[in-house]
Amino acid sequence: MKTMRVLLVWGSETNNTSGFAEKIRSEWQEKHGDALKVMDVVQGDKMADRWDEVTSNNYDFLLVATSSYGEGDAPSGFGKFLYRLQEASKGDEQPLKGLQHAVLGIGSTCYETFQNCPRMVDKYLGEAGSRRCKERFEWDEMENTDADVYDWGDAMFKVMTDSIDGGVDKEDVCAWSTPEAEILTKIVDEDGYEVGQGPPGLFSAQTAVLGAGVLAVGAFLYLKKQNATEAEL
Repeated sequence: MKTMRVLLVWGSETNNTSGFAEKIRSEWQEKHGDALKVMDVVQGDKMADRWDEVTSNNYDFLLVATSSYGEGDAPSGFGKFLYRLQEASKGDEQPLKGLQHAVLGIGSTCYETFQNCPRMVDKYLGEAGSRRCKERFEWDEMENTDADVYDWGDAMFKVMTDSIDGGVDKEDVCAWSTPEAEILTKIVDEDGYEVGQGPPGLFSAQTAVLGAGVLAVGAFLYLKKQNATEAEL
């Protein structure tokens, strides 16, 4: 059997998704270690810093397990990777061509933006040239159990085994809009935050510069007033 090179990128706000990713990795290595030439599990932002490695020269399969946060935004530590995918999806270059992918979305239907980030990821991956080898699994904590994630992992490994040889040249198994197409597009900047937003609780660089300017003007006017007072005395 041909060995495979797998990259599993995760995004997690509460460490639930990262726990799933590590469990899948350990089970695959225990059950199918001989078939795995490479098995890398990396947090999204860390992989964004190594974006040049995300090519078919290094991997056969790119799997992404992520949740959403807030109003359908990327979870902490994943926004920069989402930005990379967003940019890779533009134009005709298709930098991820030659890869096959699947997305594991973790979420809860108690939120209106259920699965928003996983859906964006799946959409961008396809537009960036990767072949969708398995329909996105939208895990719902209101309906599903942890065992369903591990069942997905078993099914995913079978898909990879069946498609490692020649699968990349086949059509996508489905469109990104399956099983659901509702999406709230979030345009993110290179720091991984929605454009126009920033890290909560911190001033933007522009605000900091403006604040420094205001302080400088204030200091100048104060000194001018003091000098004028002393001259009168």
